[in-house]
Amino acid sequence: MGWRVRHRIALGTARALAFLHHGCSPQIVHRDVRSSSIYLDSILDSHLADFGLSKITSGSNNVSQPGAPGYVPPEYGQTWTATSKGDIFSFGVVLFELITGKRPVCDYYPDSKEATLVGWVRYLVKTNRVDSAIDPKLSRTGPVIQMQEALRIGYLCTADSPAKRPPTRKAKFCI
Repeated sequence: MGWRVRHRIALGTARALAFLHHGCSPQIVHRDVRSSSIYLDSILDSHLADFGLSKITSGSNNVSQPGAPGYVPPEYGQTWTATSKGDIFSFGVVLFELITGKRPVCDYYPDSKEATLVGWVRYLVKTNRVDSAIDPKLSRTGPVIQMQEALRIGYLCTADSPAKRPPTRKAKFCI
């Protein structure tokens, strides 16, 4: 897939999360945002599915199953509370996957001692080597500046502190 398709997937997923977090009353927390929860239709529009773990936020948000390895926000290991900021973290991981072409865990991350996609990309962004994270297959398929900006959005979304992650509405319009 070229950049235009990957960009559409990112936008569609961001719109779906924005609807769940801001368009529903009460708010819905998906709790399992990951690439395998994103389905593409015949015209390659993305749809967020797999709501088996979702939680309406008017009640308890305790996490009984934290989600898939590589997508779980760091706070779930401490608080076991599902929030929209947890979904934002997972969305950031999906952005990283779309731009790097790598999986969240079990892939090789060159030039780094990091064992996860999040750690690797965050390291590259911190050391001003954003271009090293972009999938070589994306070469000449779209504006590099858009890819770089999407990586920076993923960086914000995967902040260790939920308070530092952008709200869904903001992430949706930045991509």
